[in-house]
Amino acid sequence: LQGWVNSRYLTATLEGTAFCEDAAVLELLGRFETAVVTRNNQLLGQITHPERGLRVRTSWWNPEVHITGDELATLFGNPTSHDWGVEDGSGLPITGSFTDVILPLLDQDLTGATSTGCSHLVAGPTAGIVALPPEYEGTGHVSYHRAAEDTLGFDWGTWAVGIDQWQGKVTISYLVHYAYEG
Repeated sequence: LQGWVNSRYLTATLEGTAFCEDAAVLELLGRFETAVVTRNNQLLGQITHPERGLRVRTSWWNPEVHITGDELATLFGNPTSHDWGVEDGSGLPITGSFTDVILPLLDQDLTGATSTGCSHLVAGPTAGIVALPPEYEGTGHVSYHRAAEDTLGFDWGTWAVGIDQWQGKVTISYLVHYAYEG
């Protein structure tokens, strides 16, 4: 069986100790945090692949929302509404702009992280599953975990930040949010 794949969808594997200690990866993550904190669309565009864009999930089991390269140019403050899936428990739809739905979670759980994990997910107690979506398995990622402040330990949040390498350049490729599931 033969076939072809467009090379822009191929990526080098980044994992293990080399990934966790790669200076380019560490610099990329620092630039990503800066882009979020400063709401810098230009910087975000520089650290994501211009054609692949950014894939975002509110939880591992919700569908991904693909933010295109063009959308990244105005992402912070863009009023475009997306269907982010459904809330755990209630099943209510999650709809709204990146600024209204995702940015508050990034502010709380990424910039408020109390620990990180390289190539593994750091999470709090939950009745749910804490796993990367199957299509992201085998990709390099770093998890940013904000520990719970409540006495039961359920008010925690984690972001998995996926990183791809294409033609020697590392880029942010996906974001997946995790929180307590009851």
